[in-house]
Amino acid sequence: MKVHAAVFELLGSLVGQLSQQASVTLSRKETIAHQIAEHIEDSVRYIHLHGEIQESERTWIQDIAKSLSISPSQVNRIFRQVYGIAPRKFLSETLLNEAQRLLKQTDLNIDHIAMMLGYKTNAHFSRQFKRWTGIAPSEFRSHSQQAGEANHPD
Repeated sequence: MKVHAAVFELLGSLVGQLSQQASVTLSRKETIAHQIAEHIEDSVRYIHLHGEIQESERTWIQDIAKSLSISPSQVNRIFRQVYGIAPRKFLSETLLNEAQRLLKQTDLNIDHIAMMLGYKTNAHFSRQFKRWTGIAPSEFRSHSQQAGEANHPD
């Protein structure tokens, strides 16, 4: 009976240590995923602040992986495990959010917004925006303005 108790105590101790290690690993993954997200958001801010940026100069997975000293496949795997989406999709969503904000809150023309977000042409930006939302940037702006007027009649 004492031997059984000792074995169960030992097993309990091992399980406790393993679960602590699993939570440490998860915390490390979360930390890395957060760093990846920060790199992507910093890239979008940089593009926004510095105007037209060549696509090759955007911070992509390889650049992020290099800065974190991990492989690109690890970047994709860890980010997907923590956030449930691929880093490139997160980048697209971040760019879309910024495009929508600029279309709603500014009077900047669409060409200028496209340039600010690093697109070489307005046509490329418009195609991408339509793929994301199902409508053109000009339609989005028009709908946003109509909704704003309906919510705030003079």
